[in-house]
Amino acid sequence: MKTTKTIVIVGNGVAAWRVNAQLEKKFIDLNIIRIGSEDFAPKCSYRTTAINCLRGVQKGISNLGDLMYDSHLEFESFFESEAPDGVNVAHEWQFWDPEGQNAQKWQRRFGQWEEFNKIGQFNFTRKMHGVCSKAYIIEPKKLYQWHVDQFKNSQFMDDYVKEITLDGPSHIVKTQKGAQIKADAIVICTGYLAQNFSELVDDEKIADYLKRSKPVRGTYLGTEFDLGPQSFSYALESKHLIYRSSDKTLLIGSTSENDSAIQVPMEKEVNEIFEYVKSQFTHWDLPPRVDWPTHHGIRFKGAKRTPFWGKLSKGSYGVIGLYKNAFSFSFLAAKELCDVIYEDLAQDI
Repeated sequence: MKTTKTIVIVGNGVAAWRVNAQLEKKFIDLNIIRIGSEDFAPKCSYRTTAINCLRGVQKGISNLGDLMYDSHLEFESFFESEAPDGVNVAHEWQFWDPEGQNAQKWQRRFGQWEEFNKIGQFNFTRKMHGVCSKAYIIEPKKLYQWHVDQFKNSQFMDDYVKEITLDGPSHIVKTQKGAQIKADAIVICTGYLAQNFSELVDDEKIADYLKRSKPVRGTYLGTEFDLGPQSFSYALESKHLIYRSSDKTLLIGSTSENDSAIQVPMEKEVNEIFEYVKSQFTHWDLPPRVDWPTHHGIRFKGAKRTPFWGKLSKGSYGVIGLYKNAFSFSFLAAKELCDVIYEDLAQDI
């Protein structure tokens, strides 16, 4: 007699949402439990500028570039077929000073560019070179709620997983609030906290990858401001001014500090970014710094900046090291990983 399998997804960021969604598509009868806690493990997916843009990445140059390219296409396929809430179709303009020290880097990446003295309502302080690319600017909370509304055979627990142990072929999941769940499979989607579950890994190469992956803290600014119906992203060298029209939000960011999971915002550094962005335009008709609340999140950069998704050991799986590309990598990762899970579990369902 076939029995309903239970899969526990540890984490509640975009990777967990997508794994949850793909599992529901693959399995007709499955008990899915997703566990996450904003108190103990605040997800980076709510603490990010959340842009999906290729930025000159081409197929066939590097393995990482191929993953970025394929993941972007997978996201576009998802967007076109499912029309989710929380996704703003936009353009990103990458600008650089043609006399600046990084000019050759940008020219090599894009090959062709245009000259700009202004963009939209903003006049530059000097002539800039720039390239326009299609982009998707995500409103994370709205995209999450859209996912939740689609789920049929899933439940969410507002809790923190403190321990996972083996019980024969099953896993016992113990939580901060005292719950104990017997699971047929585990999927780790916890960002930098994936290192807390390294005992699940039985492959030396994956264990080494996880050990060499690093948390990266970042701070950005956000404020409510209505600039009309069209979203945009202006990348000024490596700094961004972003407008998300769906919730009338302006963003400026962001800082980055490797090998750090400190939850304290980087106020000095983000203030410098604000002043840099402001200095690029002849007039600043946007809110003053005091009106821009600070936001802070911890990303997880995989070794050699490469993400991982796959089997950690029998019955345990992971999506790890998505870093700055979580809102693109997650879509391809979930699709491919759930194919593997289905092959492992479907025969018993």
